Amino acid sequence: MLIGQAVAVTEQHVLRSESHVDEALHRADLVPPEAGPALGDGNVARLRSQMARFSSGDDHATSRAAVESAISRIDRDRLARLAAEETLTVMADGRVGIDELAATVPTRAVARSLGAERSELSTIWTAVEAVAGAIGRGHEVDEVTDQRCVWLLNRFVDHPDGAVAAVSVLYQNRDATEALLLASVDHATAAGNDPRKPAVSGTVRQATTDLTIGSVRLAAGELVRLEFTMAQEFGAGPHHCPGELLARCIVEAILNAVARDGGD
Repeated sequence: MLIGQAVAVTEQHVLRSESHVDEALHRADLVPPEAGPALGDGNVARLRSQMARFSSGDDHATSRAAVESAISRIDRDRLARLAAEETLTVMADGRVGIDELAATVPTRAVARSLGAERSELSTIWTAVEAVAGAIGRGHEVDEVTDQRCVWLLNRFVDHPDGAVAAVSVLYQNRDATEALLLASVDHATAAGNDPRKPAVSGTVRQATTDLTIGSVRLAAGELVRLEFTMAQEFGAGPHHCPGELLARCIVEAILNAVARDGGD
């Protein structure tokens, strides 16, 4: 699973060596790719362009600082309690699978940590799904998606670090935390002693100049896929996921809540 970048890469442009991937993640001339034309030029595209996840240079430094500040305001002990509470809430309506918990609880817990009321969680989840689907999974951006993006930004307009930072935390939390939870459960229930696979299998970068890493040669504008090892599952370098500790906190809380409740 490539989290957060719905772009295609040729098989000739893939880095698999941990050292080469690490080099690529630290290079200033390999940057997050530009948005594809399918994203359009509306509010979703503008939000993407302002996110630390997809920016570089001075813009990235500024937006990254805002996201890190927003994350620093989240108390992880409280986040764990909220994740456990939301797990039990989702499970209360009937027996649900880990897939549903992974898709819903992280967003609900982080939204509450950002100041949302429980009465808002369904609407926030729907809006986050629309934004994550469009930006991260290549879903069509229609009028409804654009409206949900605007609603989400307006909901967090009063956040101390700004709406984009708050929404960025929700966006990055959505797919990465789901992937970490599912990978953890798959590993725990698998037969044998194989090591766990990285929750996030990789990412994509775009060359701003002609360059060579290992045996991969890239012309300016070309894309390269970076395949992660376990040590890199949350990235490295300036784009290392700032919410890694939040994701691990949420996953642990969900698994503990399920175990206490006697679920699968």
